[in-house]
Parts: sequence; structure tokens; C-alpha cells
Amino acid sequence: MRISVGTSIVFWLVALLALAWNAMGCLNFFWQVTESGLENLPPEYREFAAARPIWATAGFGLSVISGLAGALLMLIKNRTAGMMFVLSAIGAVVAAIPAIGWPNQSLLYGAIMSAVLAGYFAFFCFRRLK
Repeated sequence: MRISVGTSIVFWLVALLALAWNAMGCLNFFWQVTESGLENLPPEYREFAAARPIWATAGFGLSVISGLAGALLMLIKNRTAGMMFVLSAIGAVVAAIPAIGWPNQSLLYGAIMSAVLAGYFAFFCFRRLK
């Protein structure tokens, strides 16, 4: 008789953290690309969103959308989740480039934190989803 051990609680906690982080990122992206959403942001964020090049906005979108897809794939234990998180990390790095010289460094720190988390989620998936 074989006793099988289920998925660890750590896996589910990391997957739910990835889902929450990337869902908030998608909301943030939506706010930054719509007029009604921009009205609700602080002035320094509005200014940054208006000045950001289109390729950086595309990187931001790639980061959060592929991250959300990765989190959903992670929840169903699909191995493709790791590659989606790699795309998310690449998008976050691209999105961070215009923030390097920006006076409000919290924008840069947020993008760096997103890239690091996406990298961690990718590493976690590659190790746990076989």
C-alpha cells in the first residue's frame, strides 16, 4: 500500500501570494492606461505614466499579465507557469528602465521588487512543478 503526500502548504501559500501580487499589478496597469484610472492616482504617478515610453508600458503590461497567467497556471500545477514568470520578470525589467532617472525612486523600487518576485516565482515553479 502506498501513501501519497499531497502538495505542501508552502506551495499553496506561494501560489496565492503570486496570484494576489499579480492581480494587484493588473489593476495598477489598468489604472495607469485609462483616463478614469489616472485621475485616481497621485500627481507624480500621473506624470510618470504620461512620460513613460510605449515600450515601457508594453513591458509593464507583459509583466503583470504574464505574471497573472503564471499564477493561475501555478494553481493548477501546470509546468508552463515557470516560463510565464520568466516573461513577467523580463517585462518588469523593461518597465523599470524609464524609472531609473525619475525623481520618485519608489517607482524604480517597485519595478525591481516585481522583477525579483517574478524571478523567485519562476525559480519556485521550476523546482516544484516537475
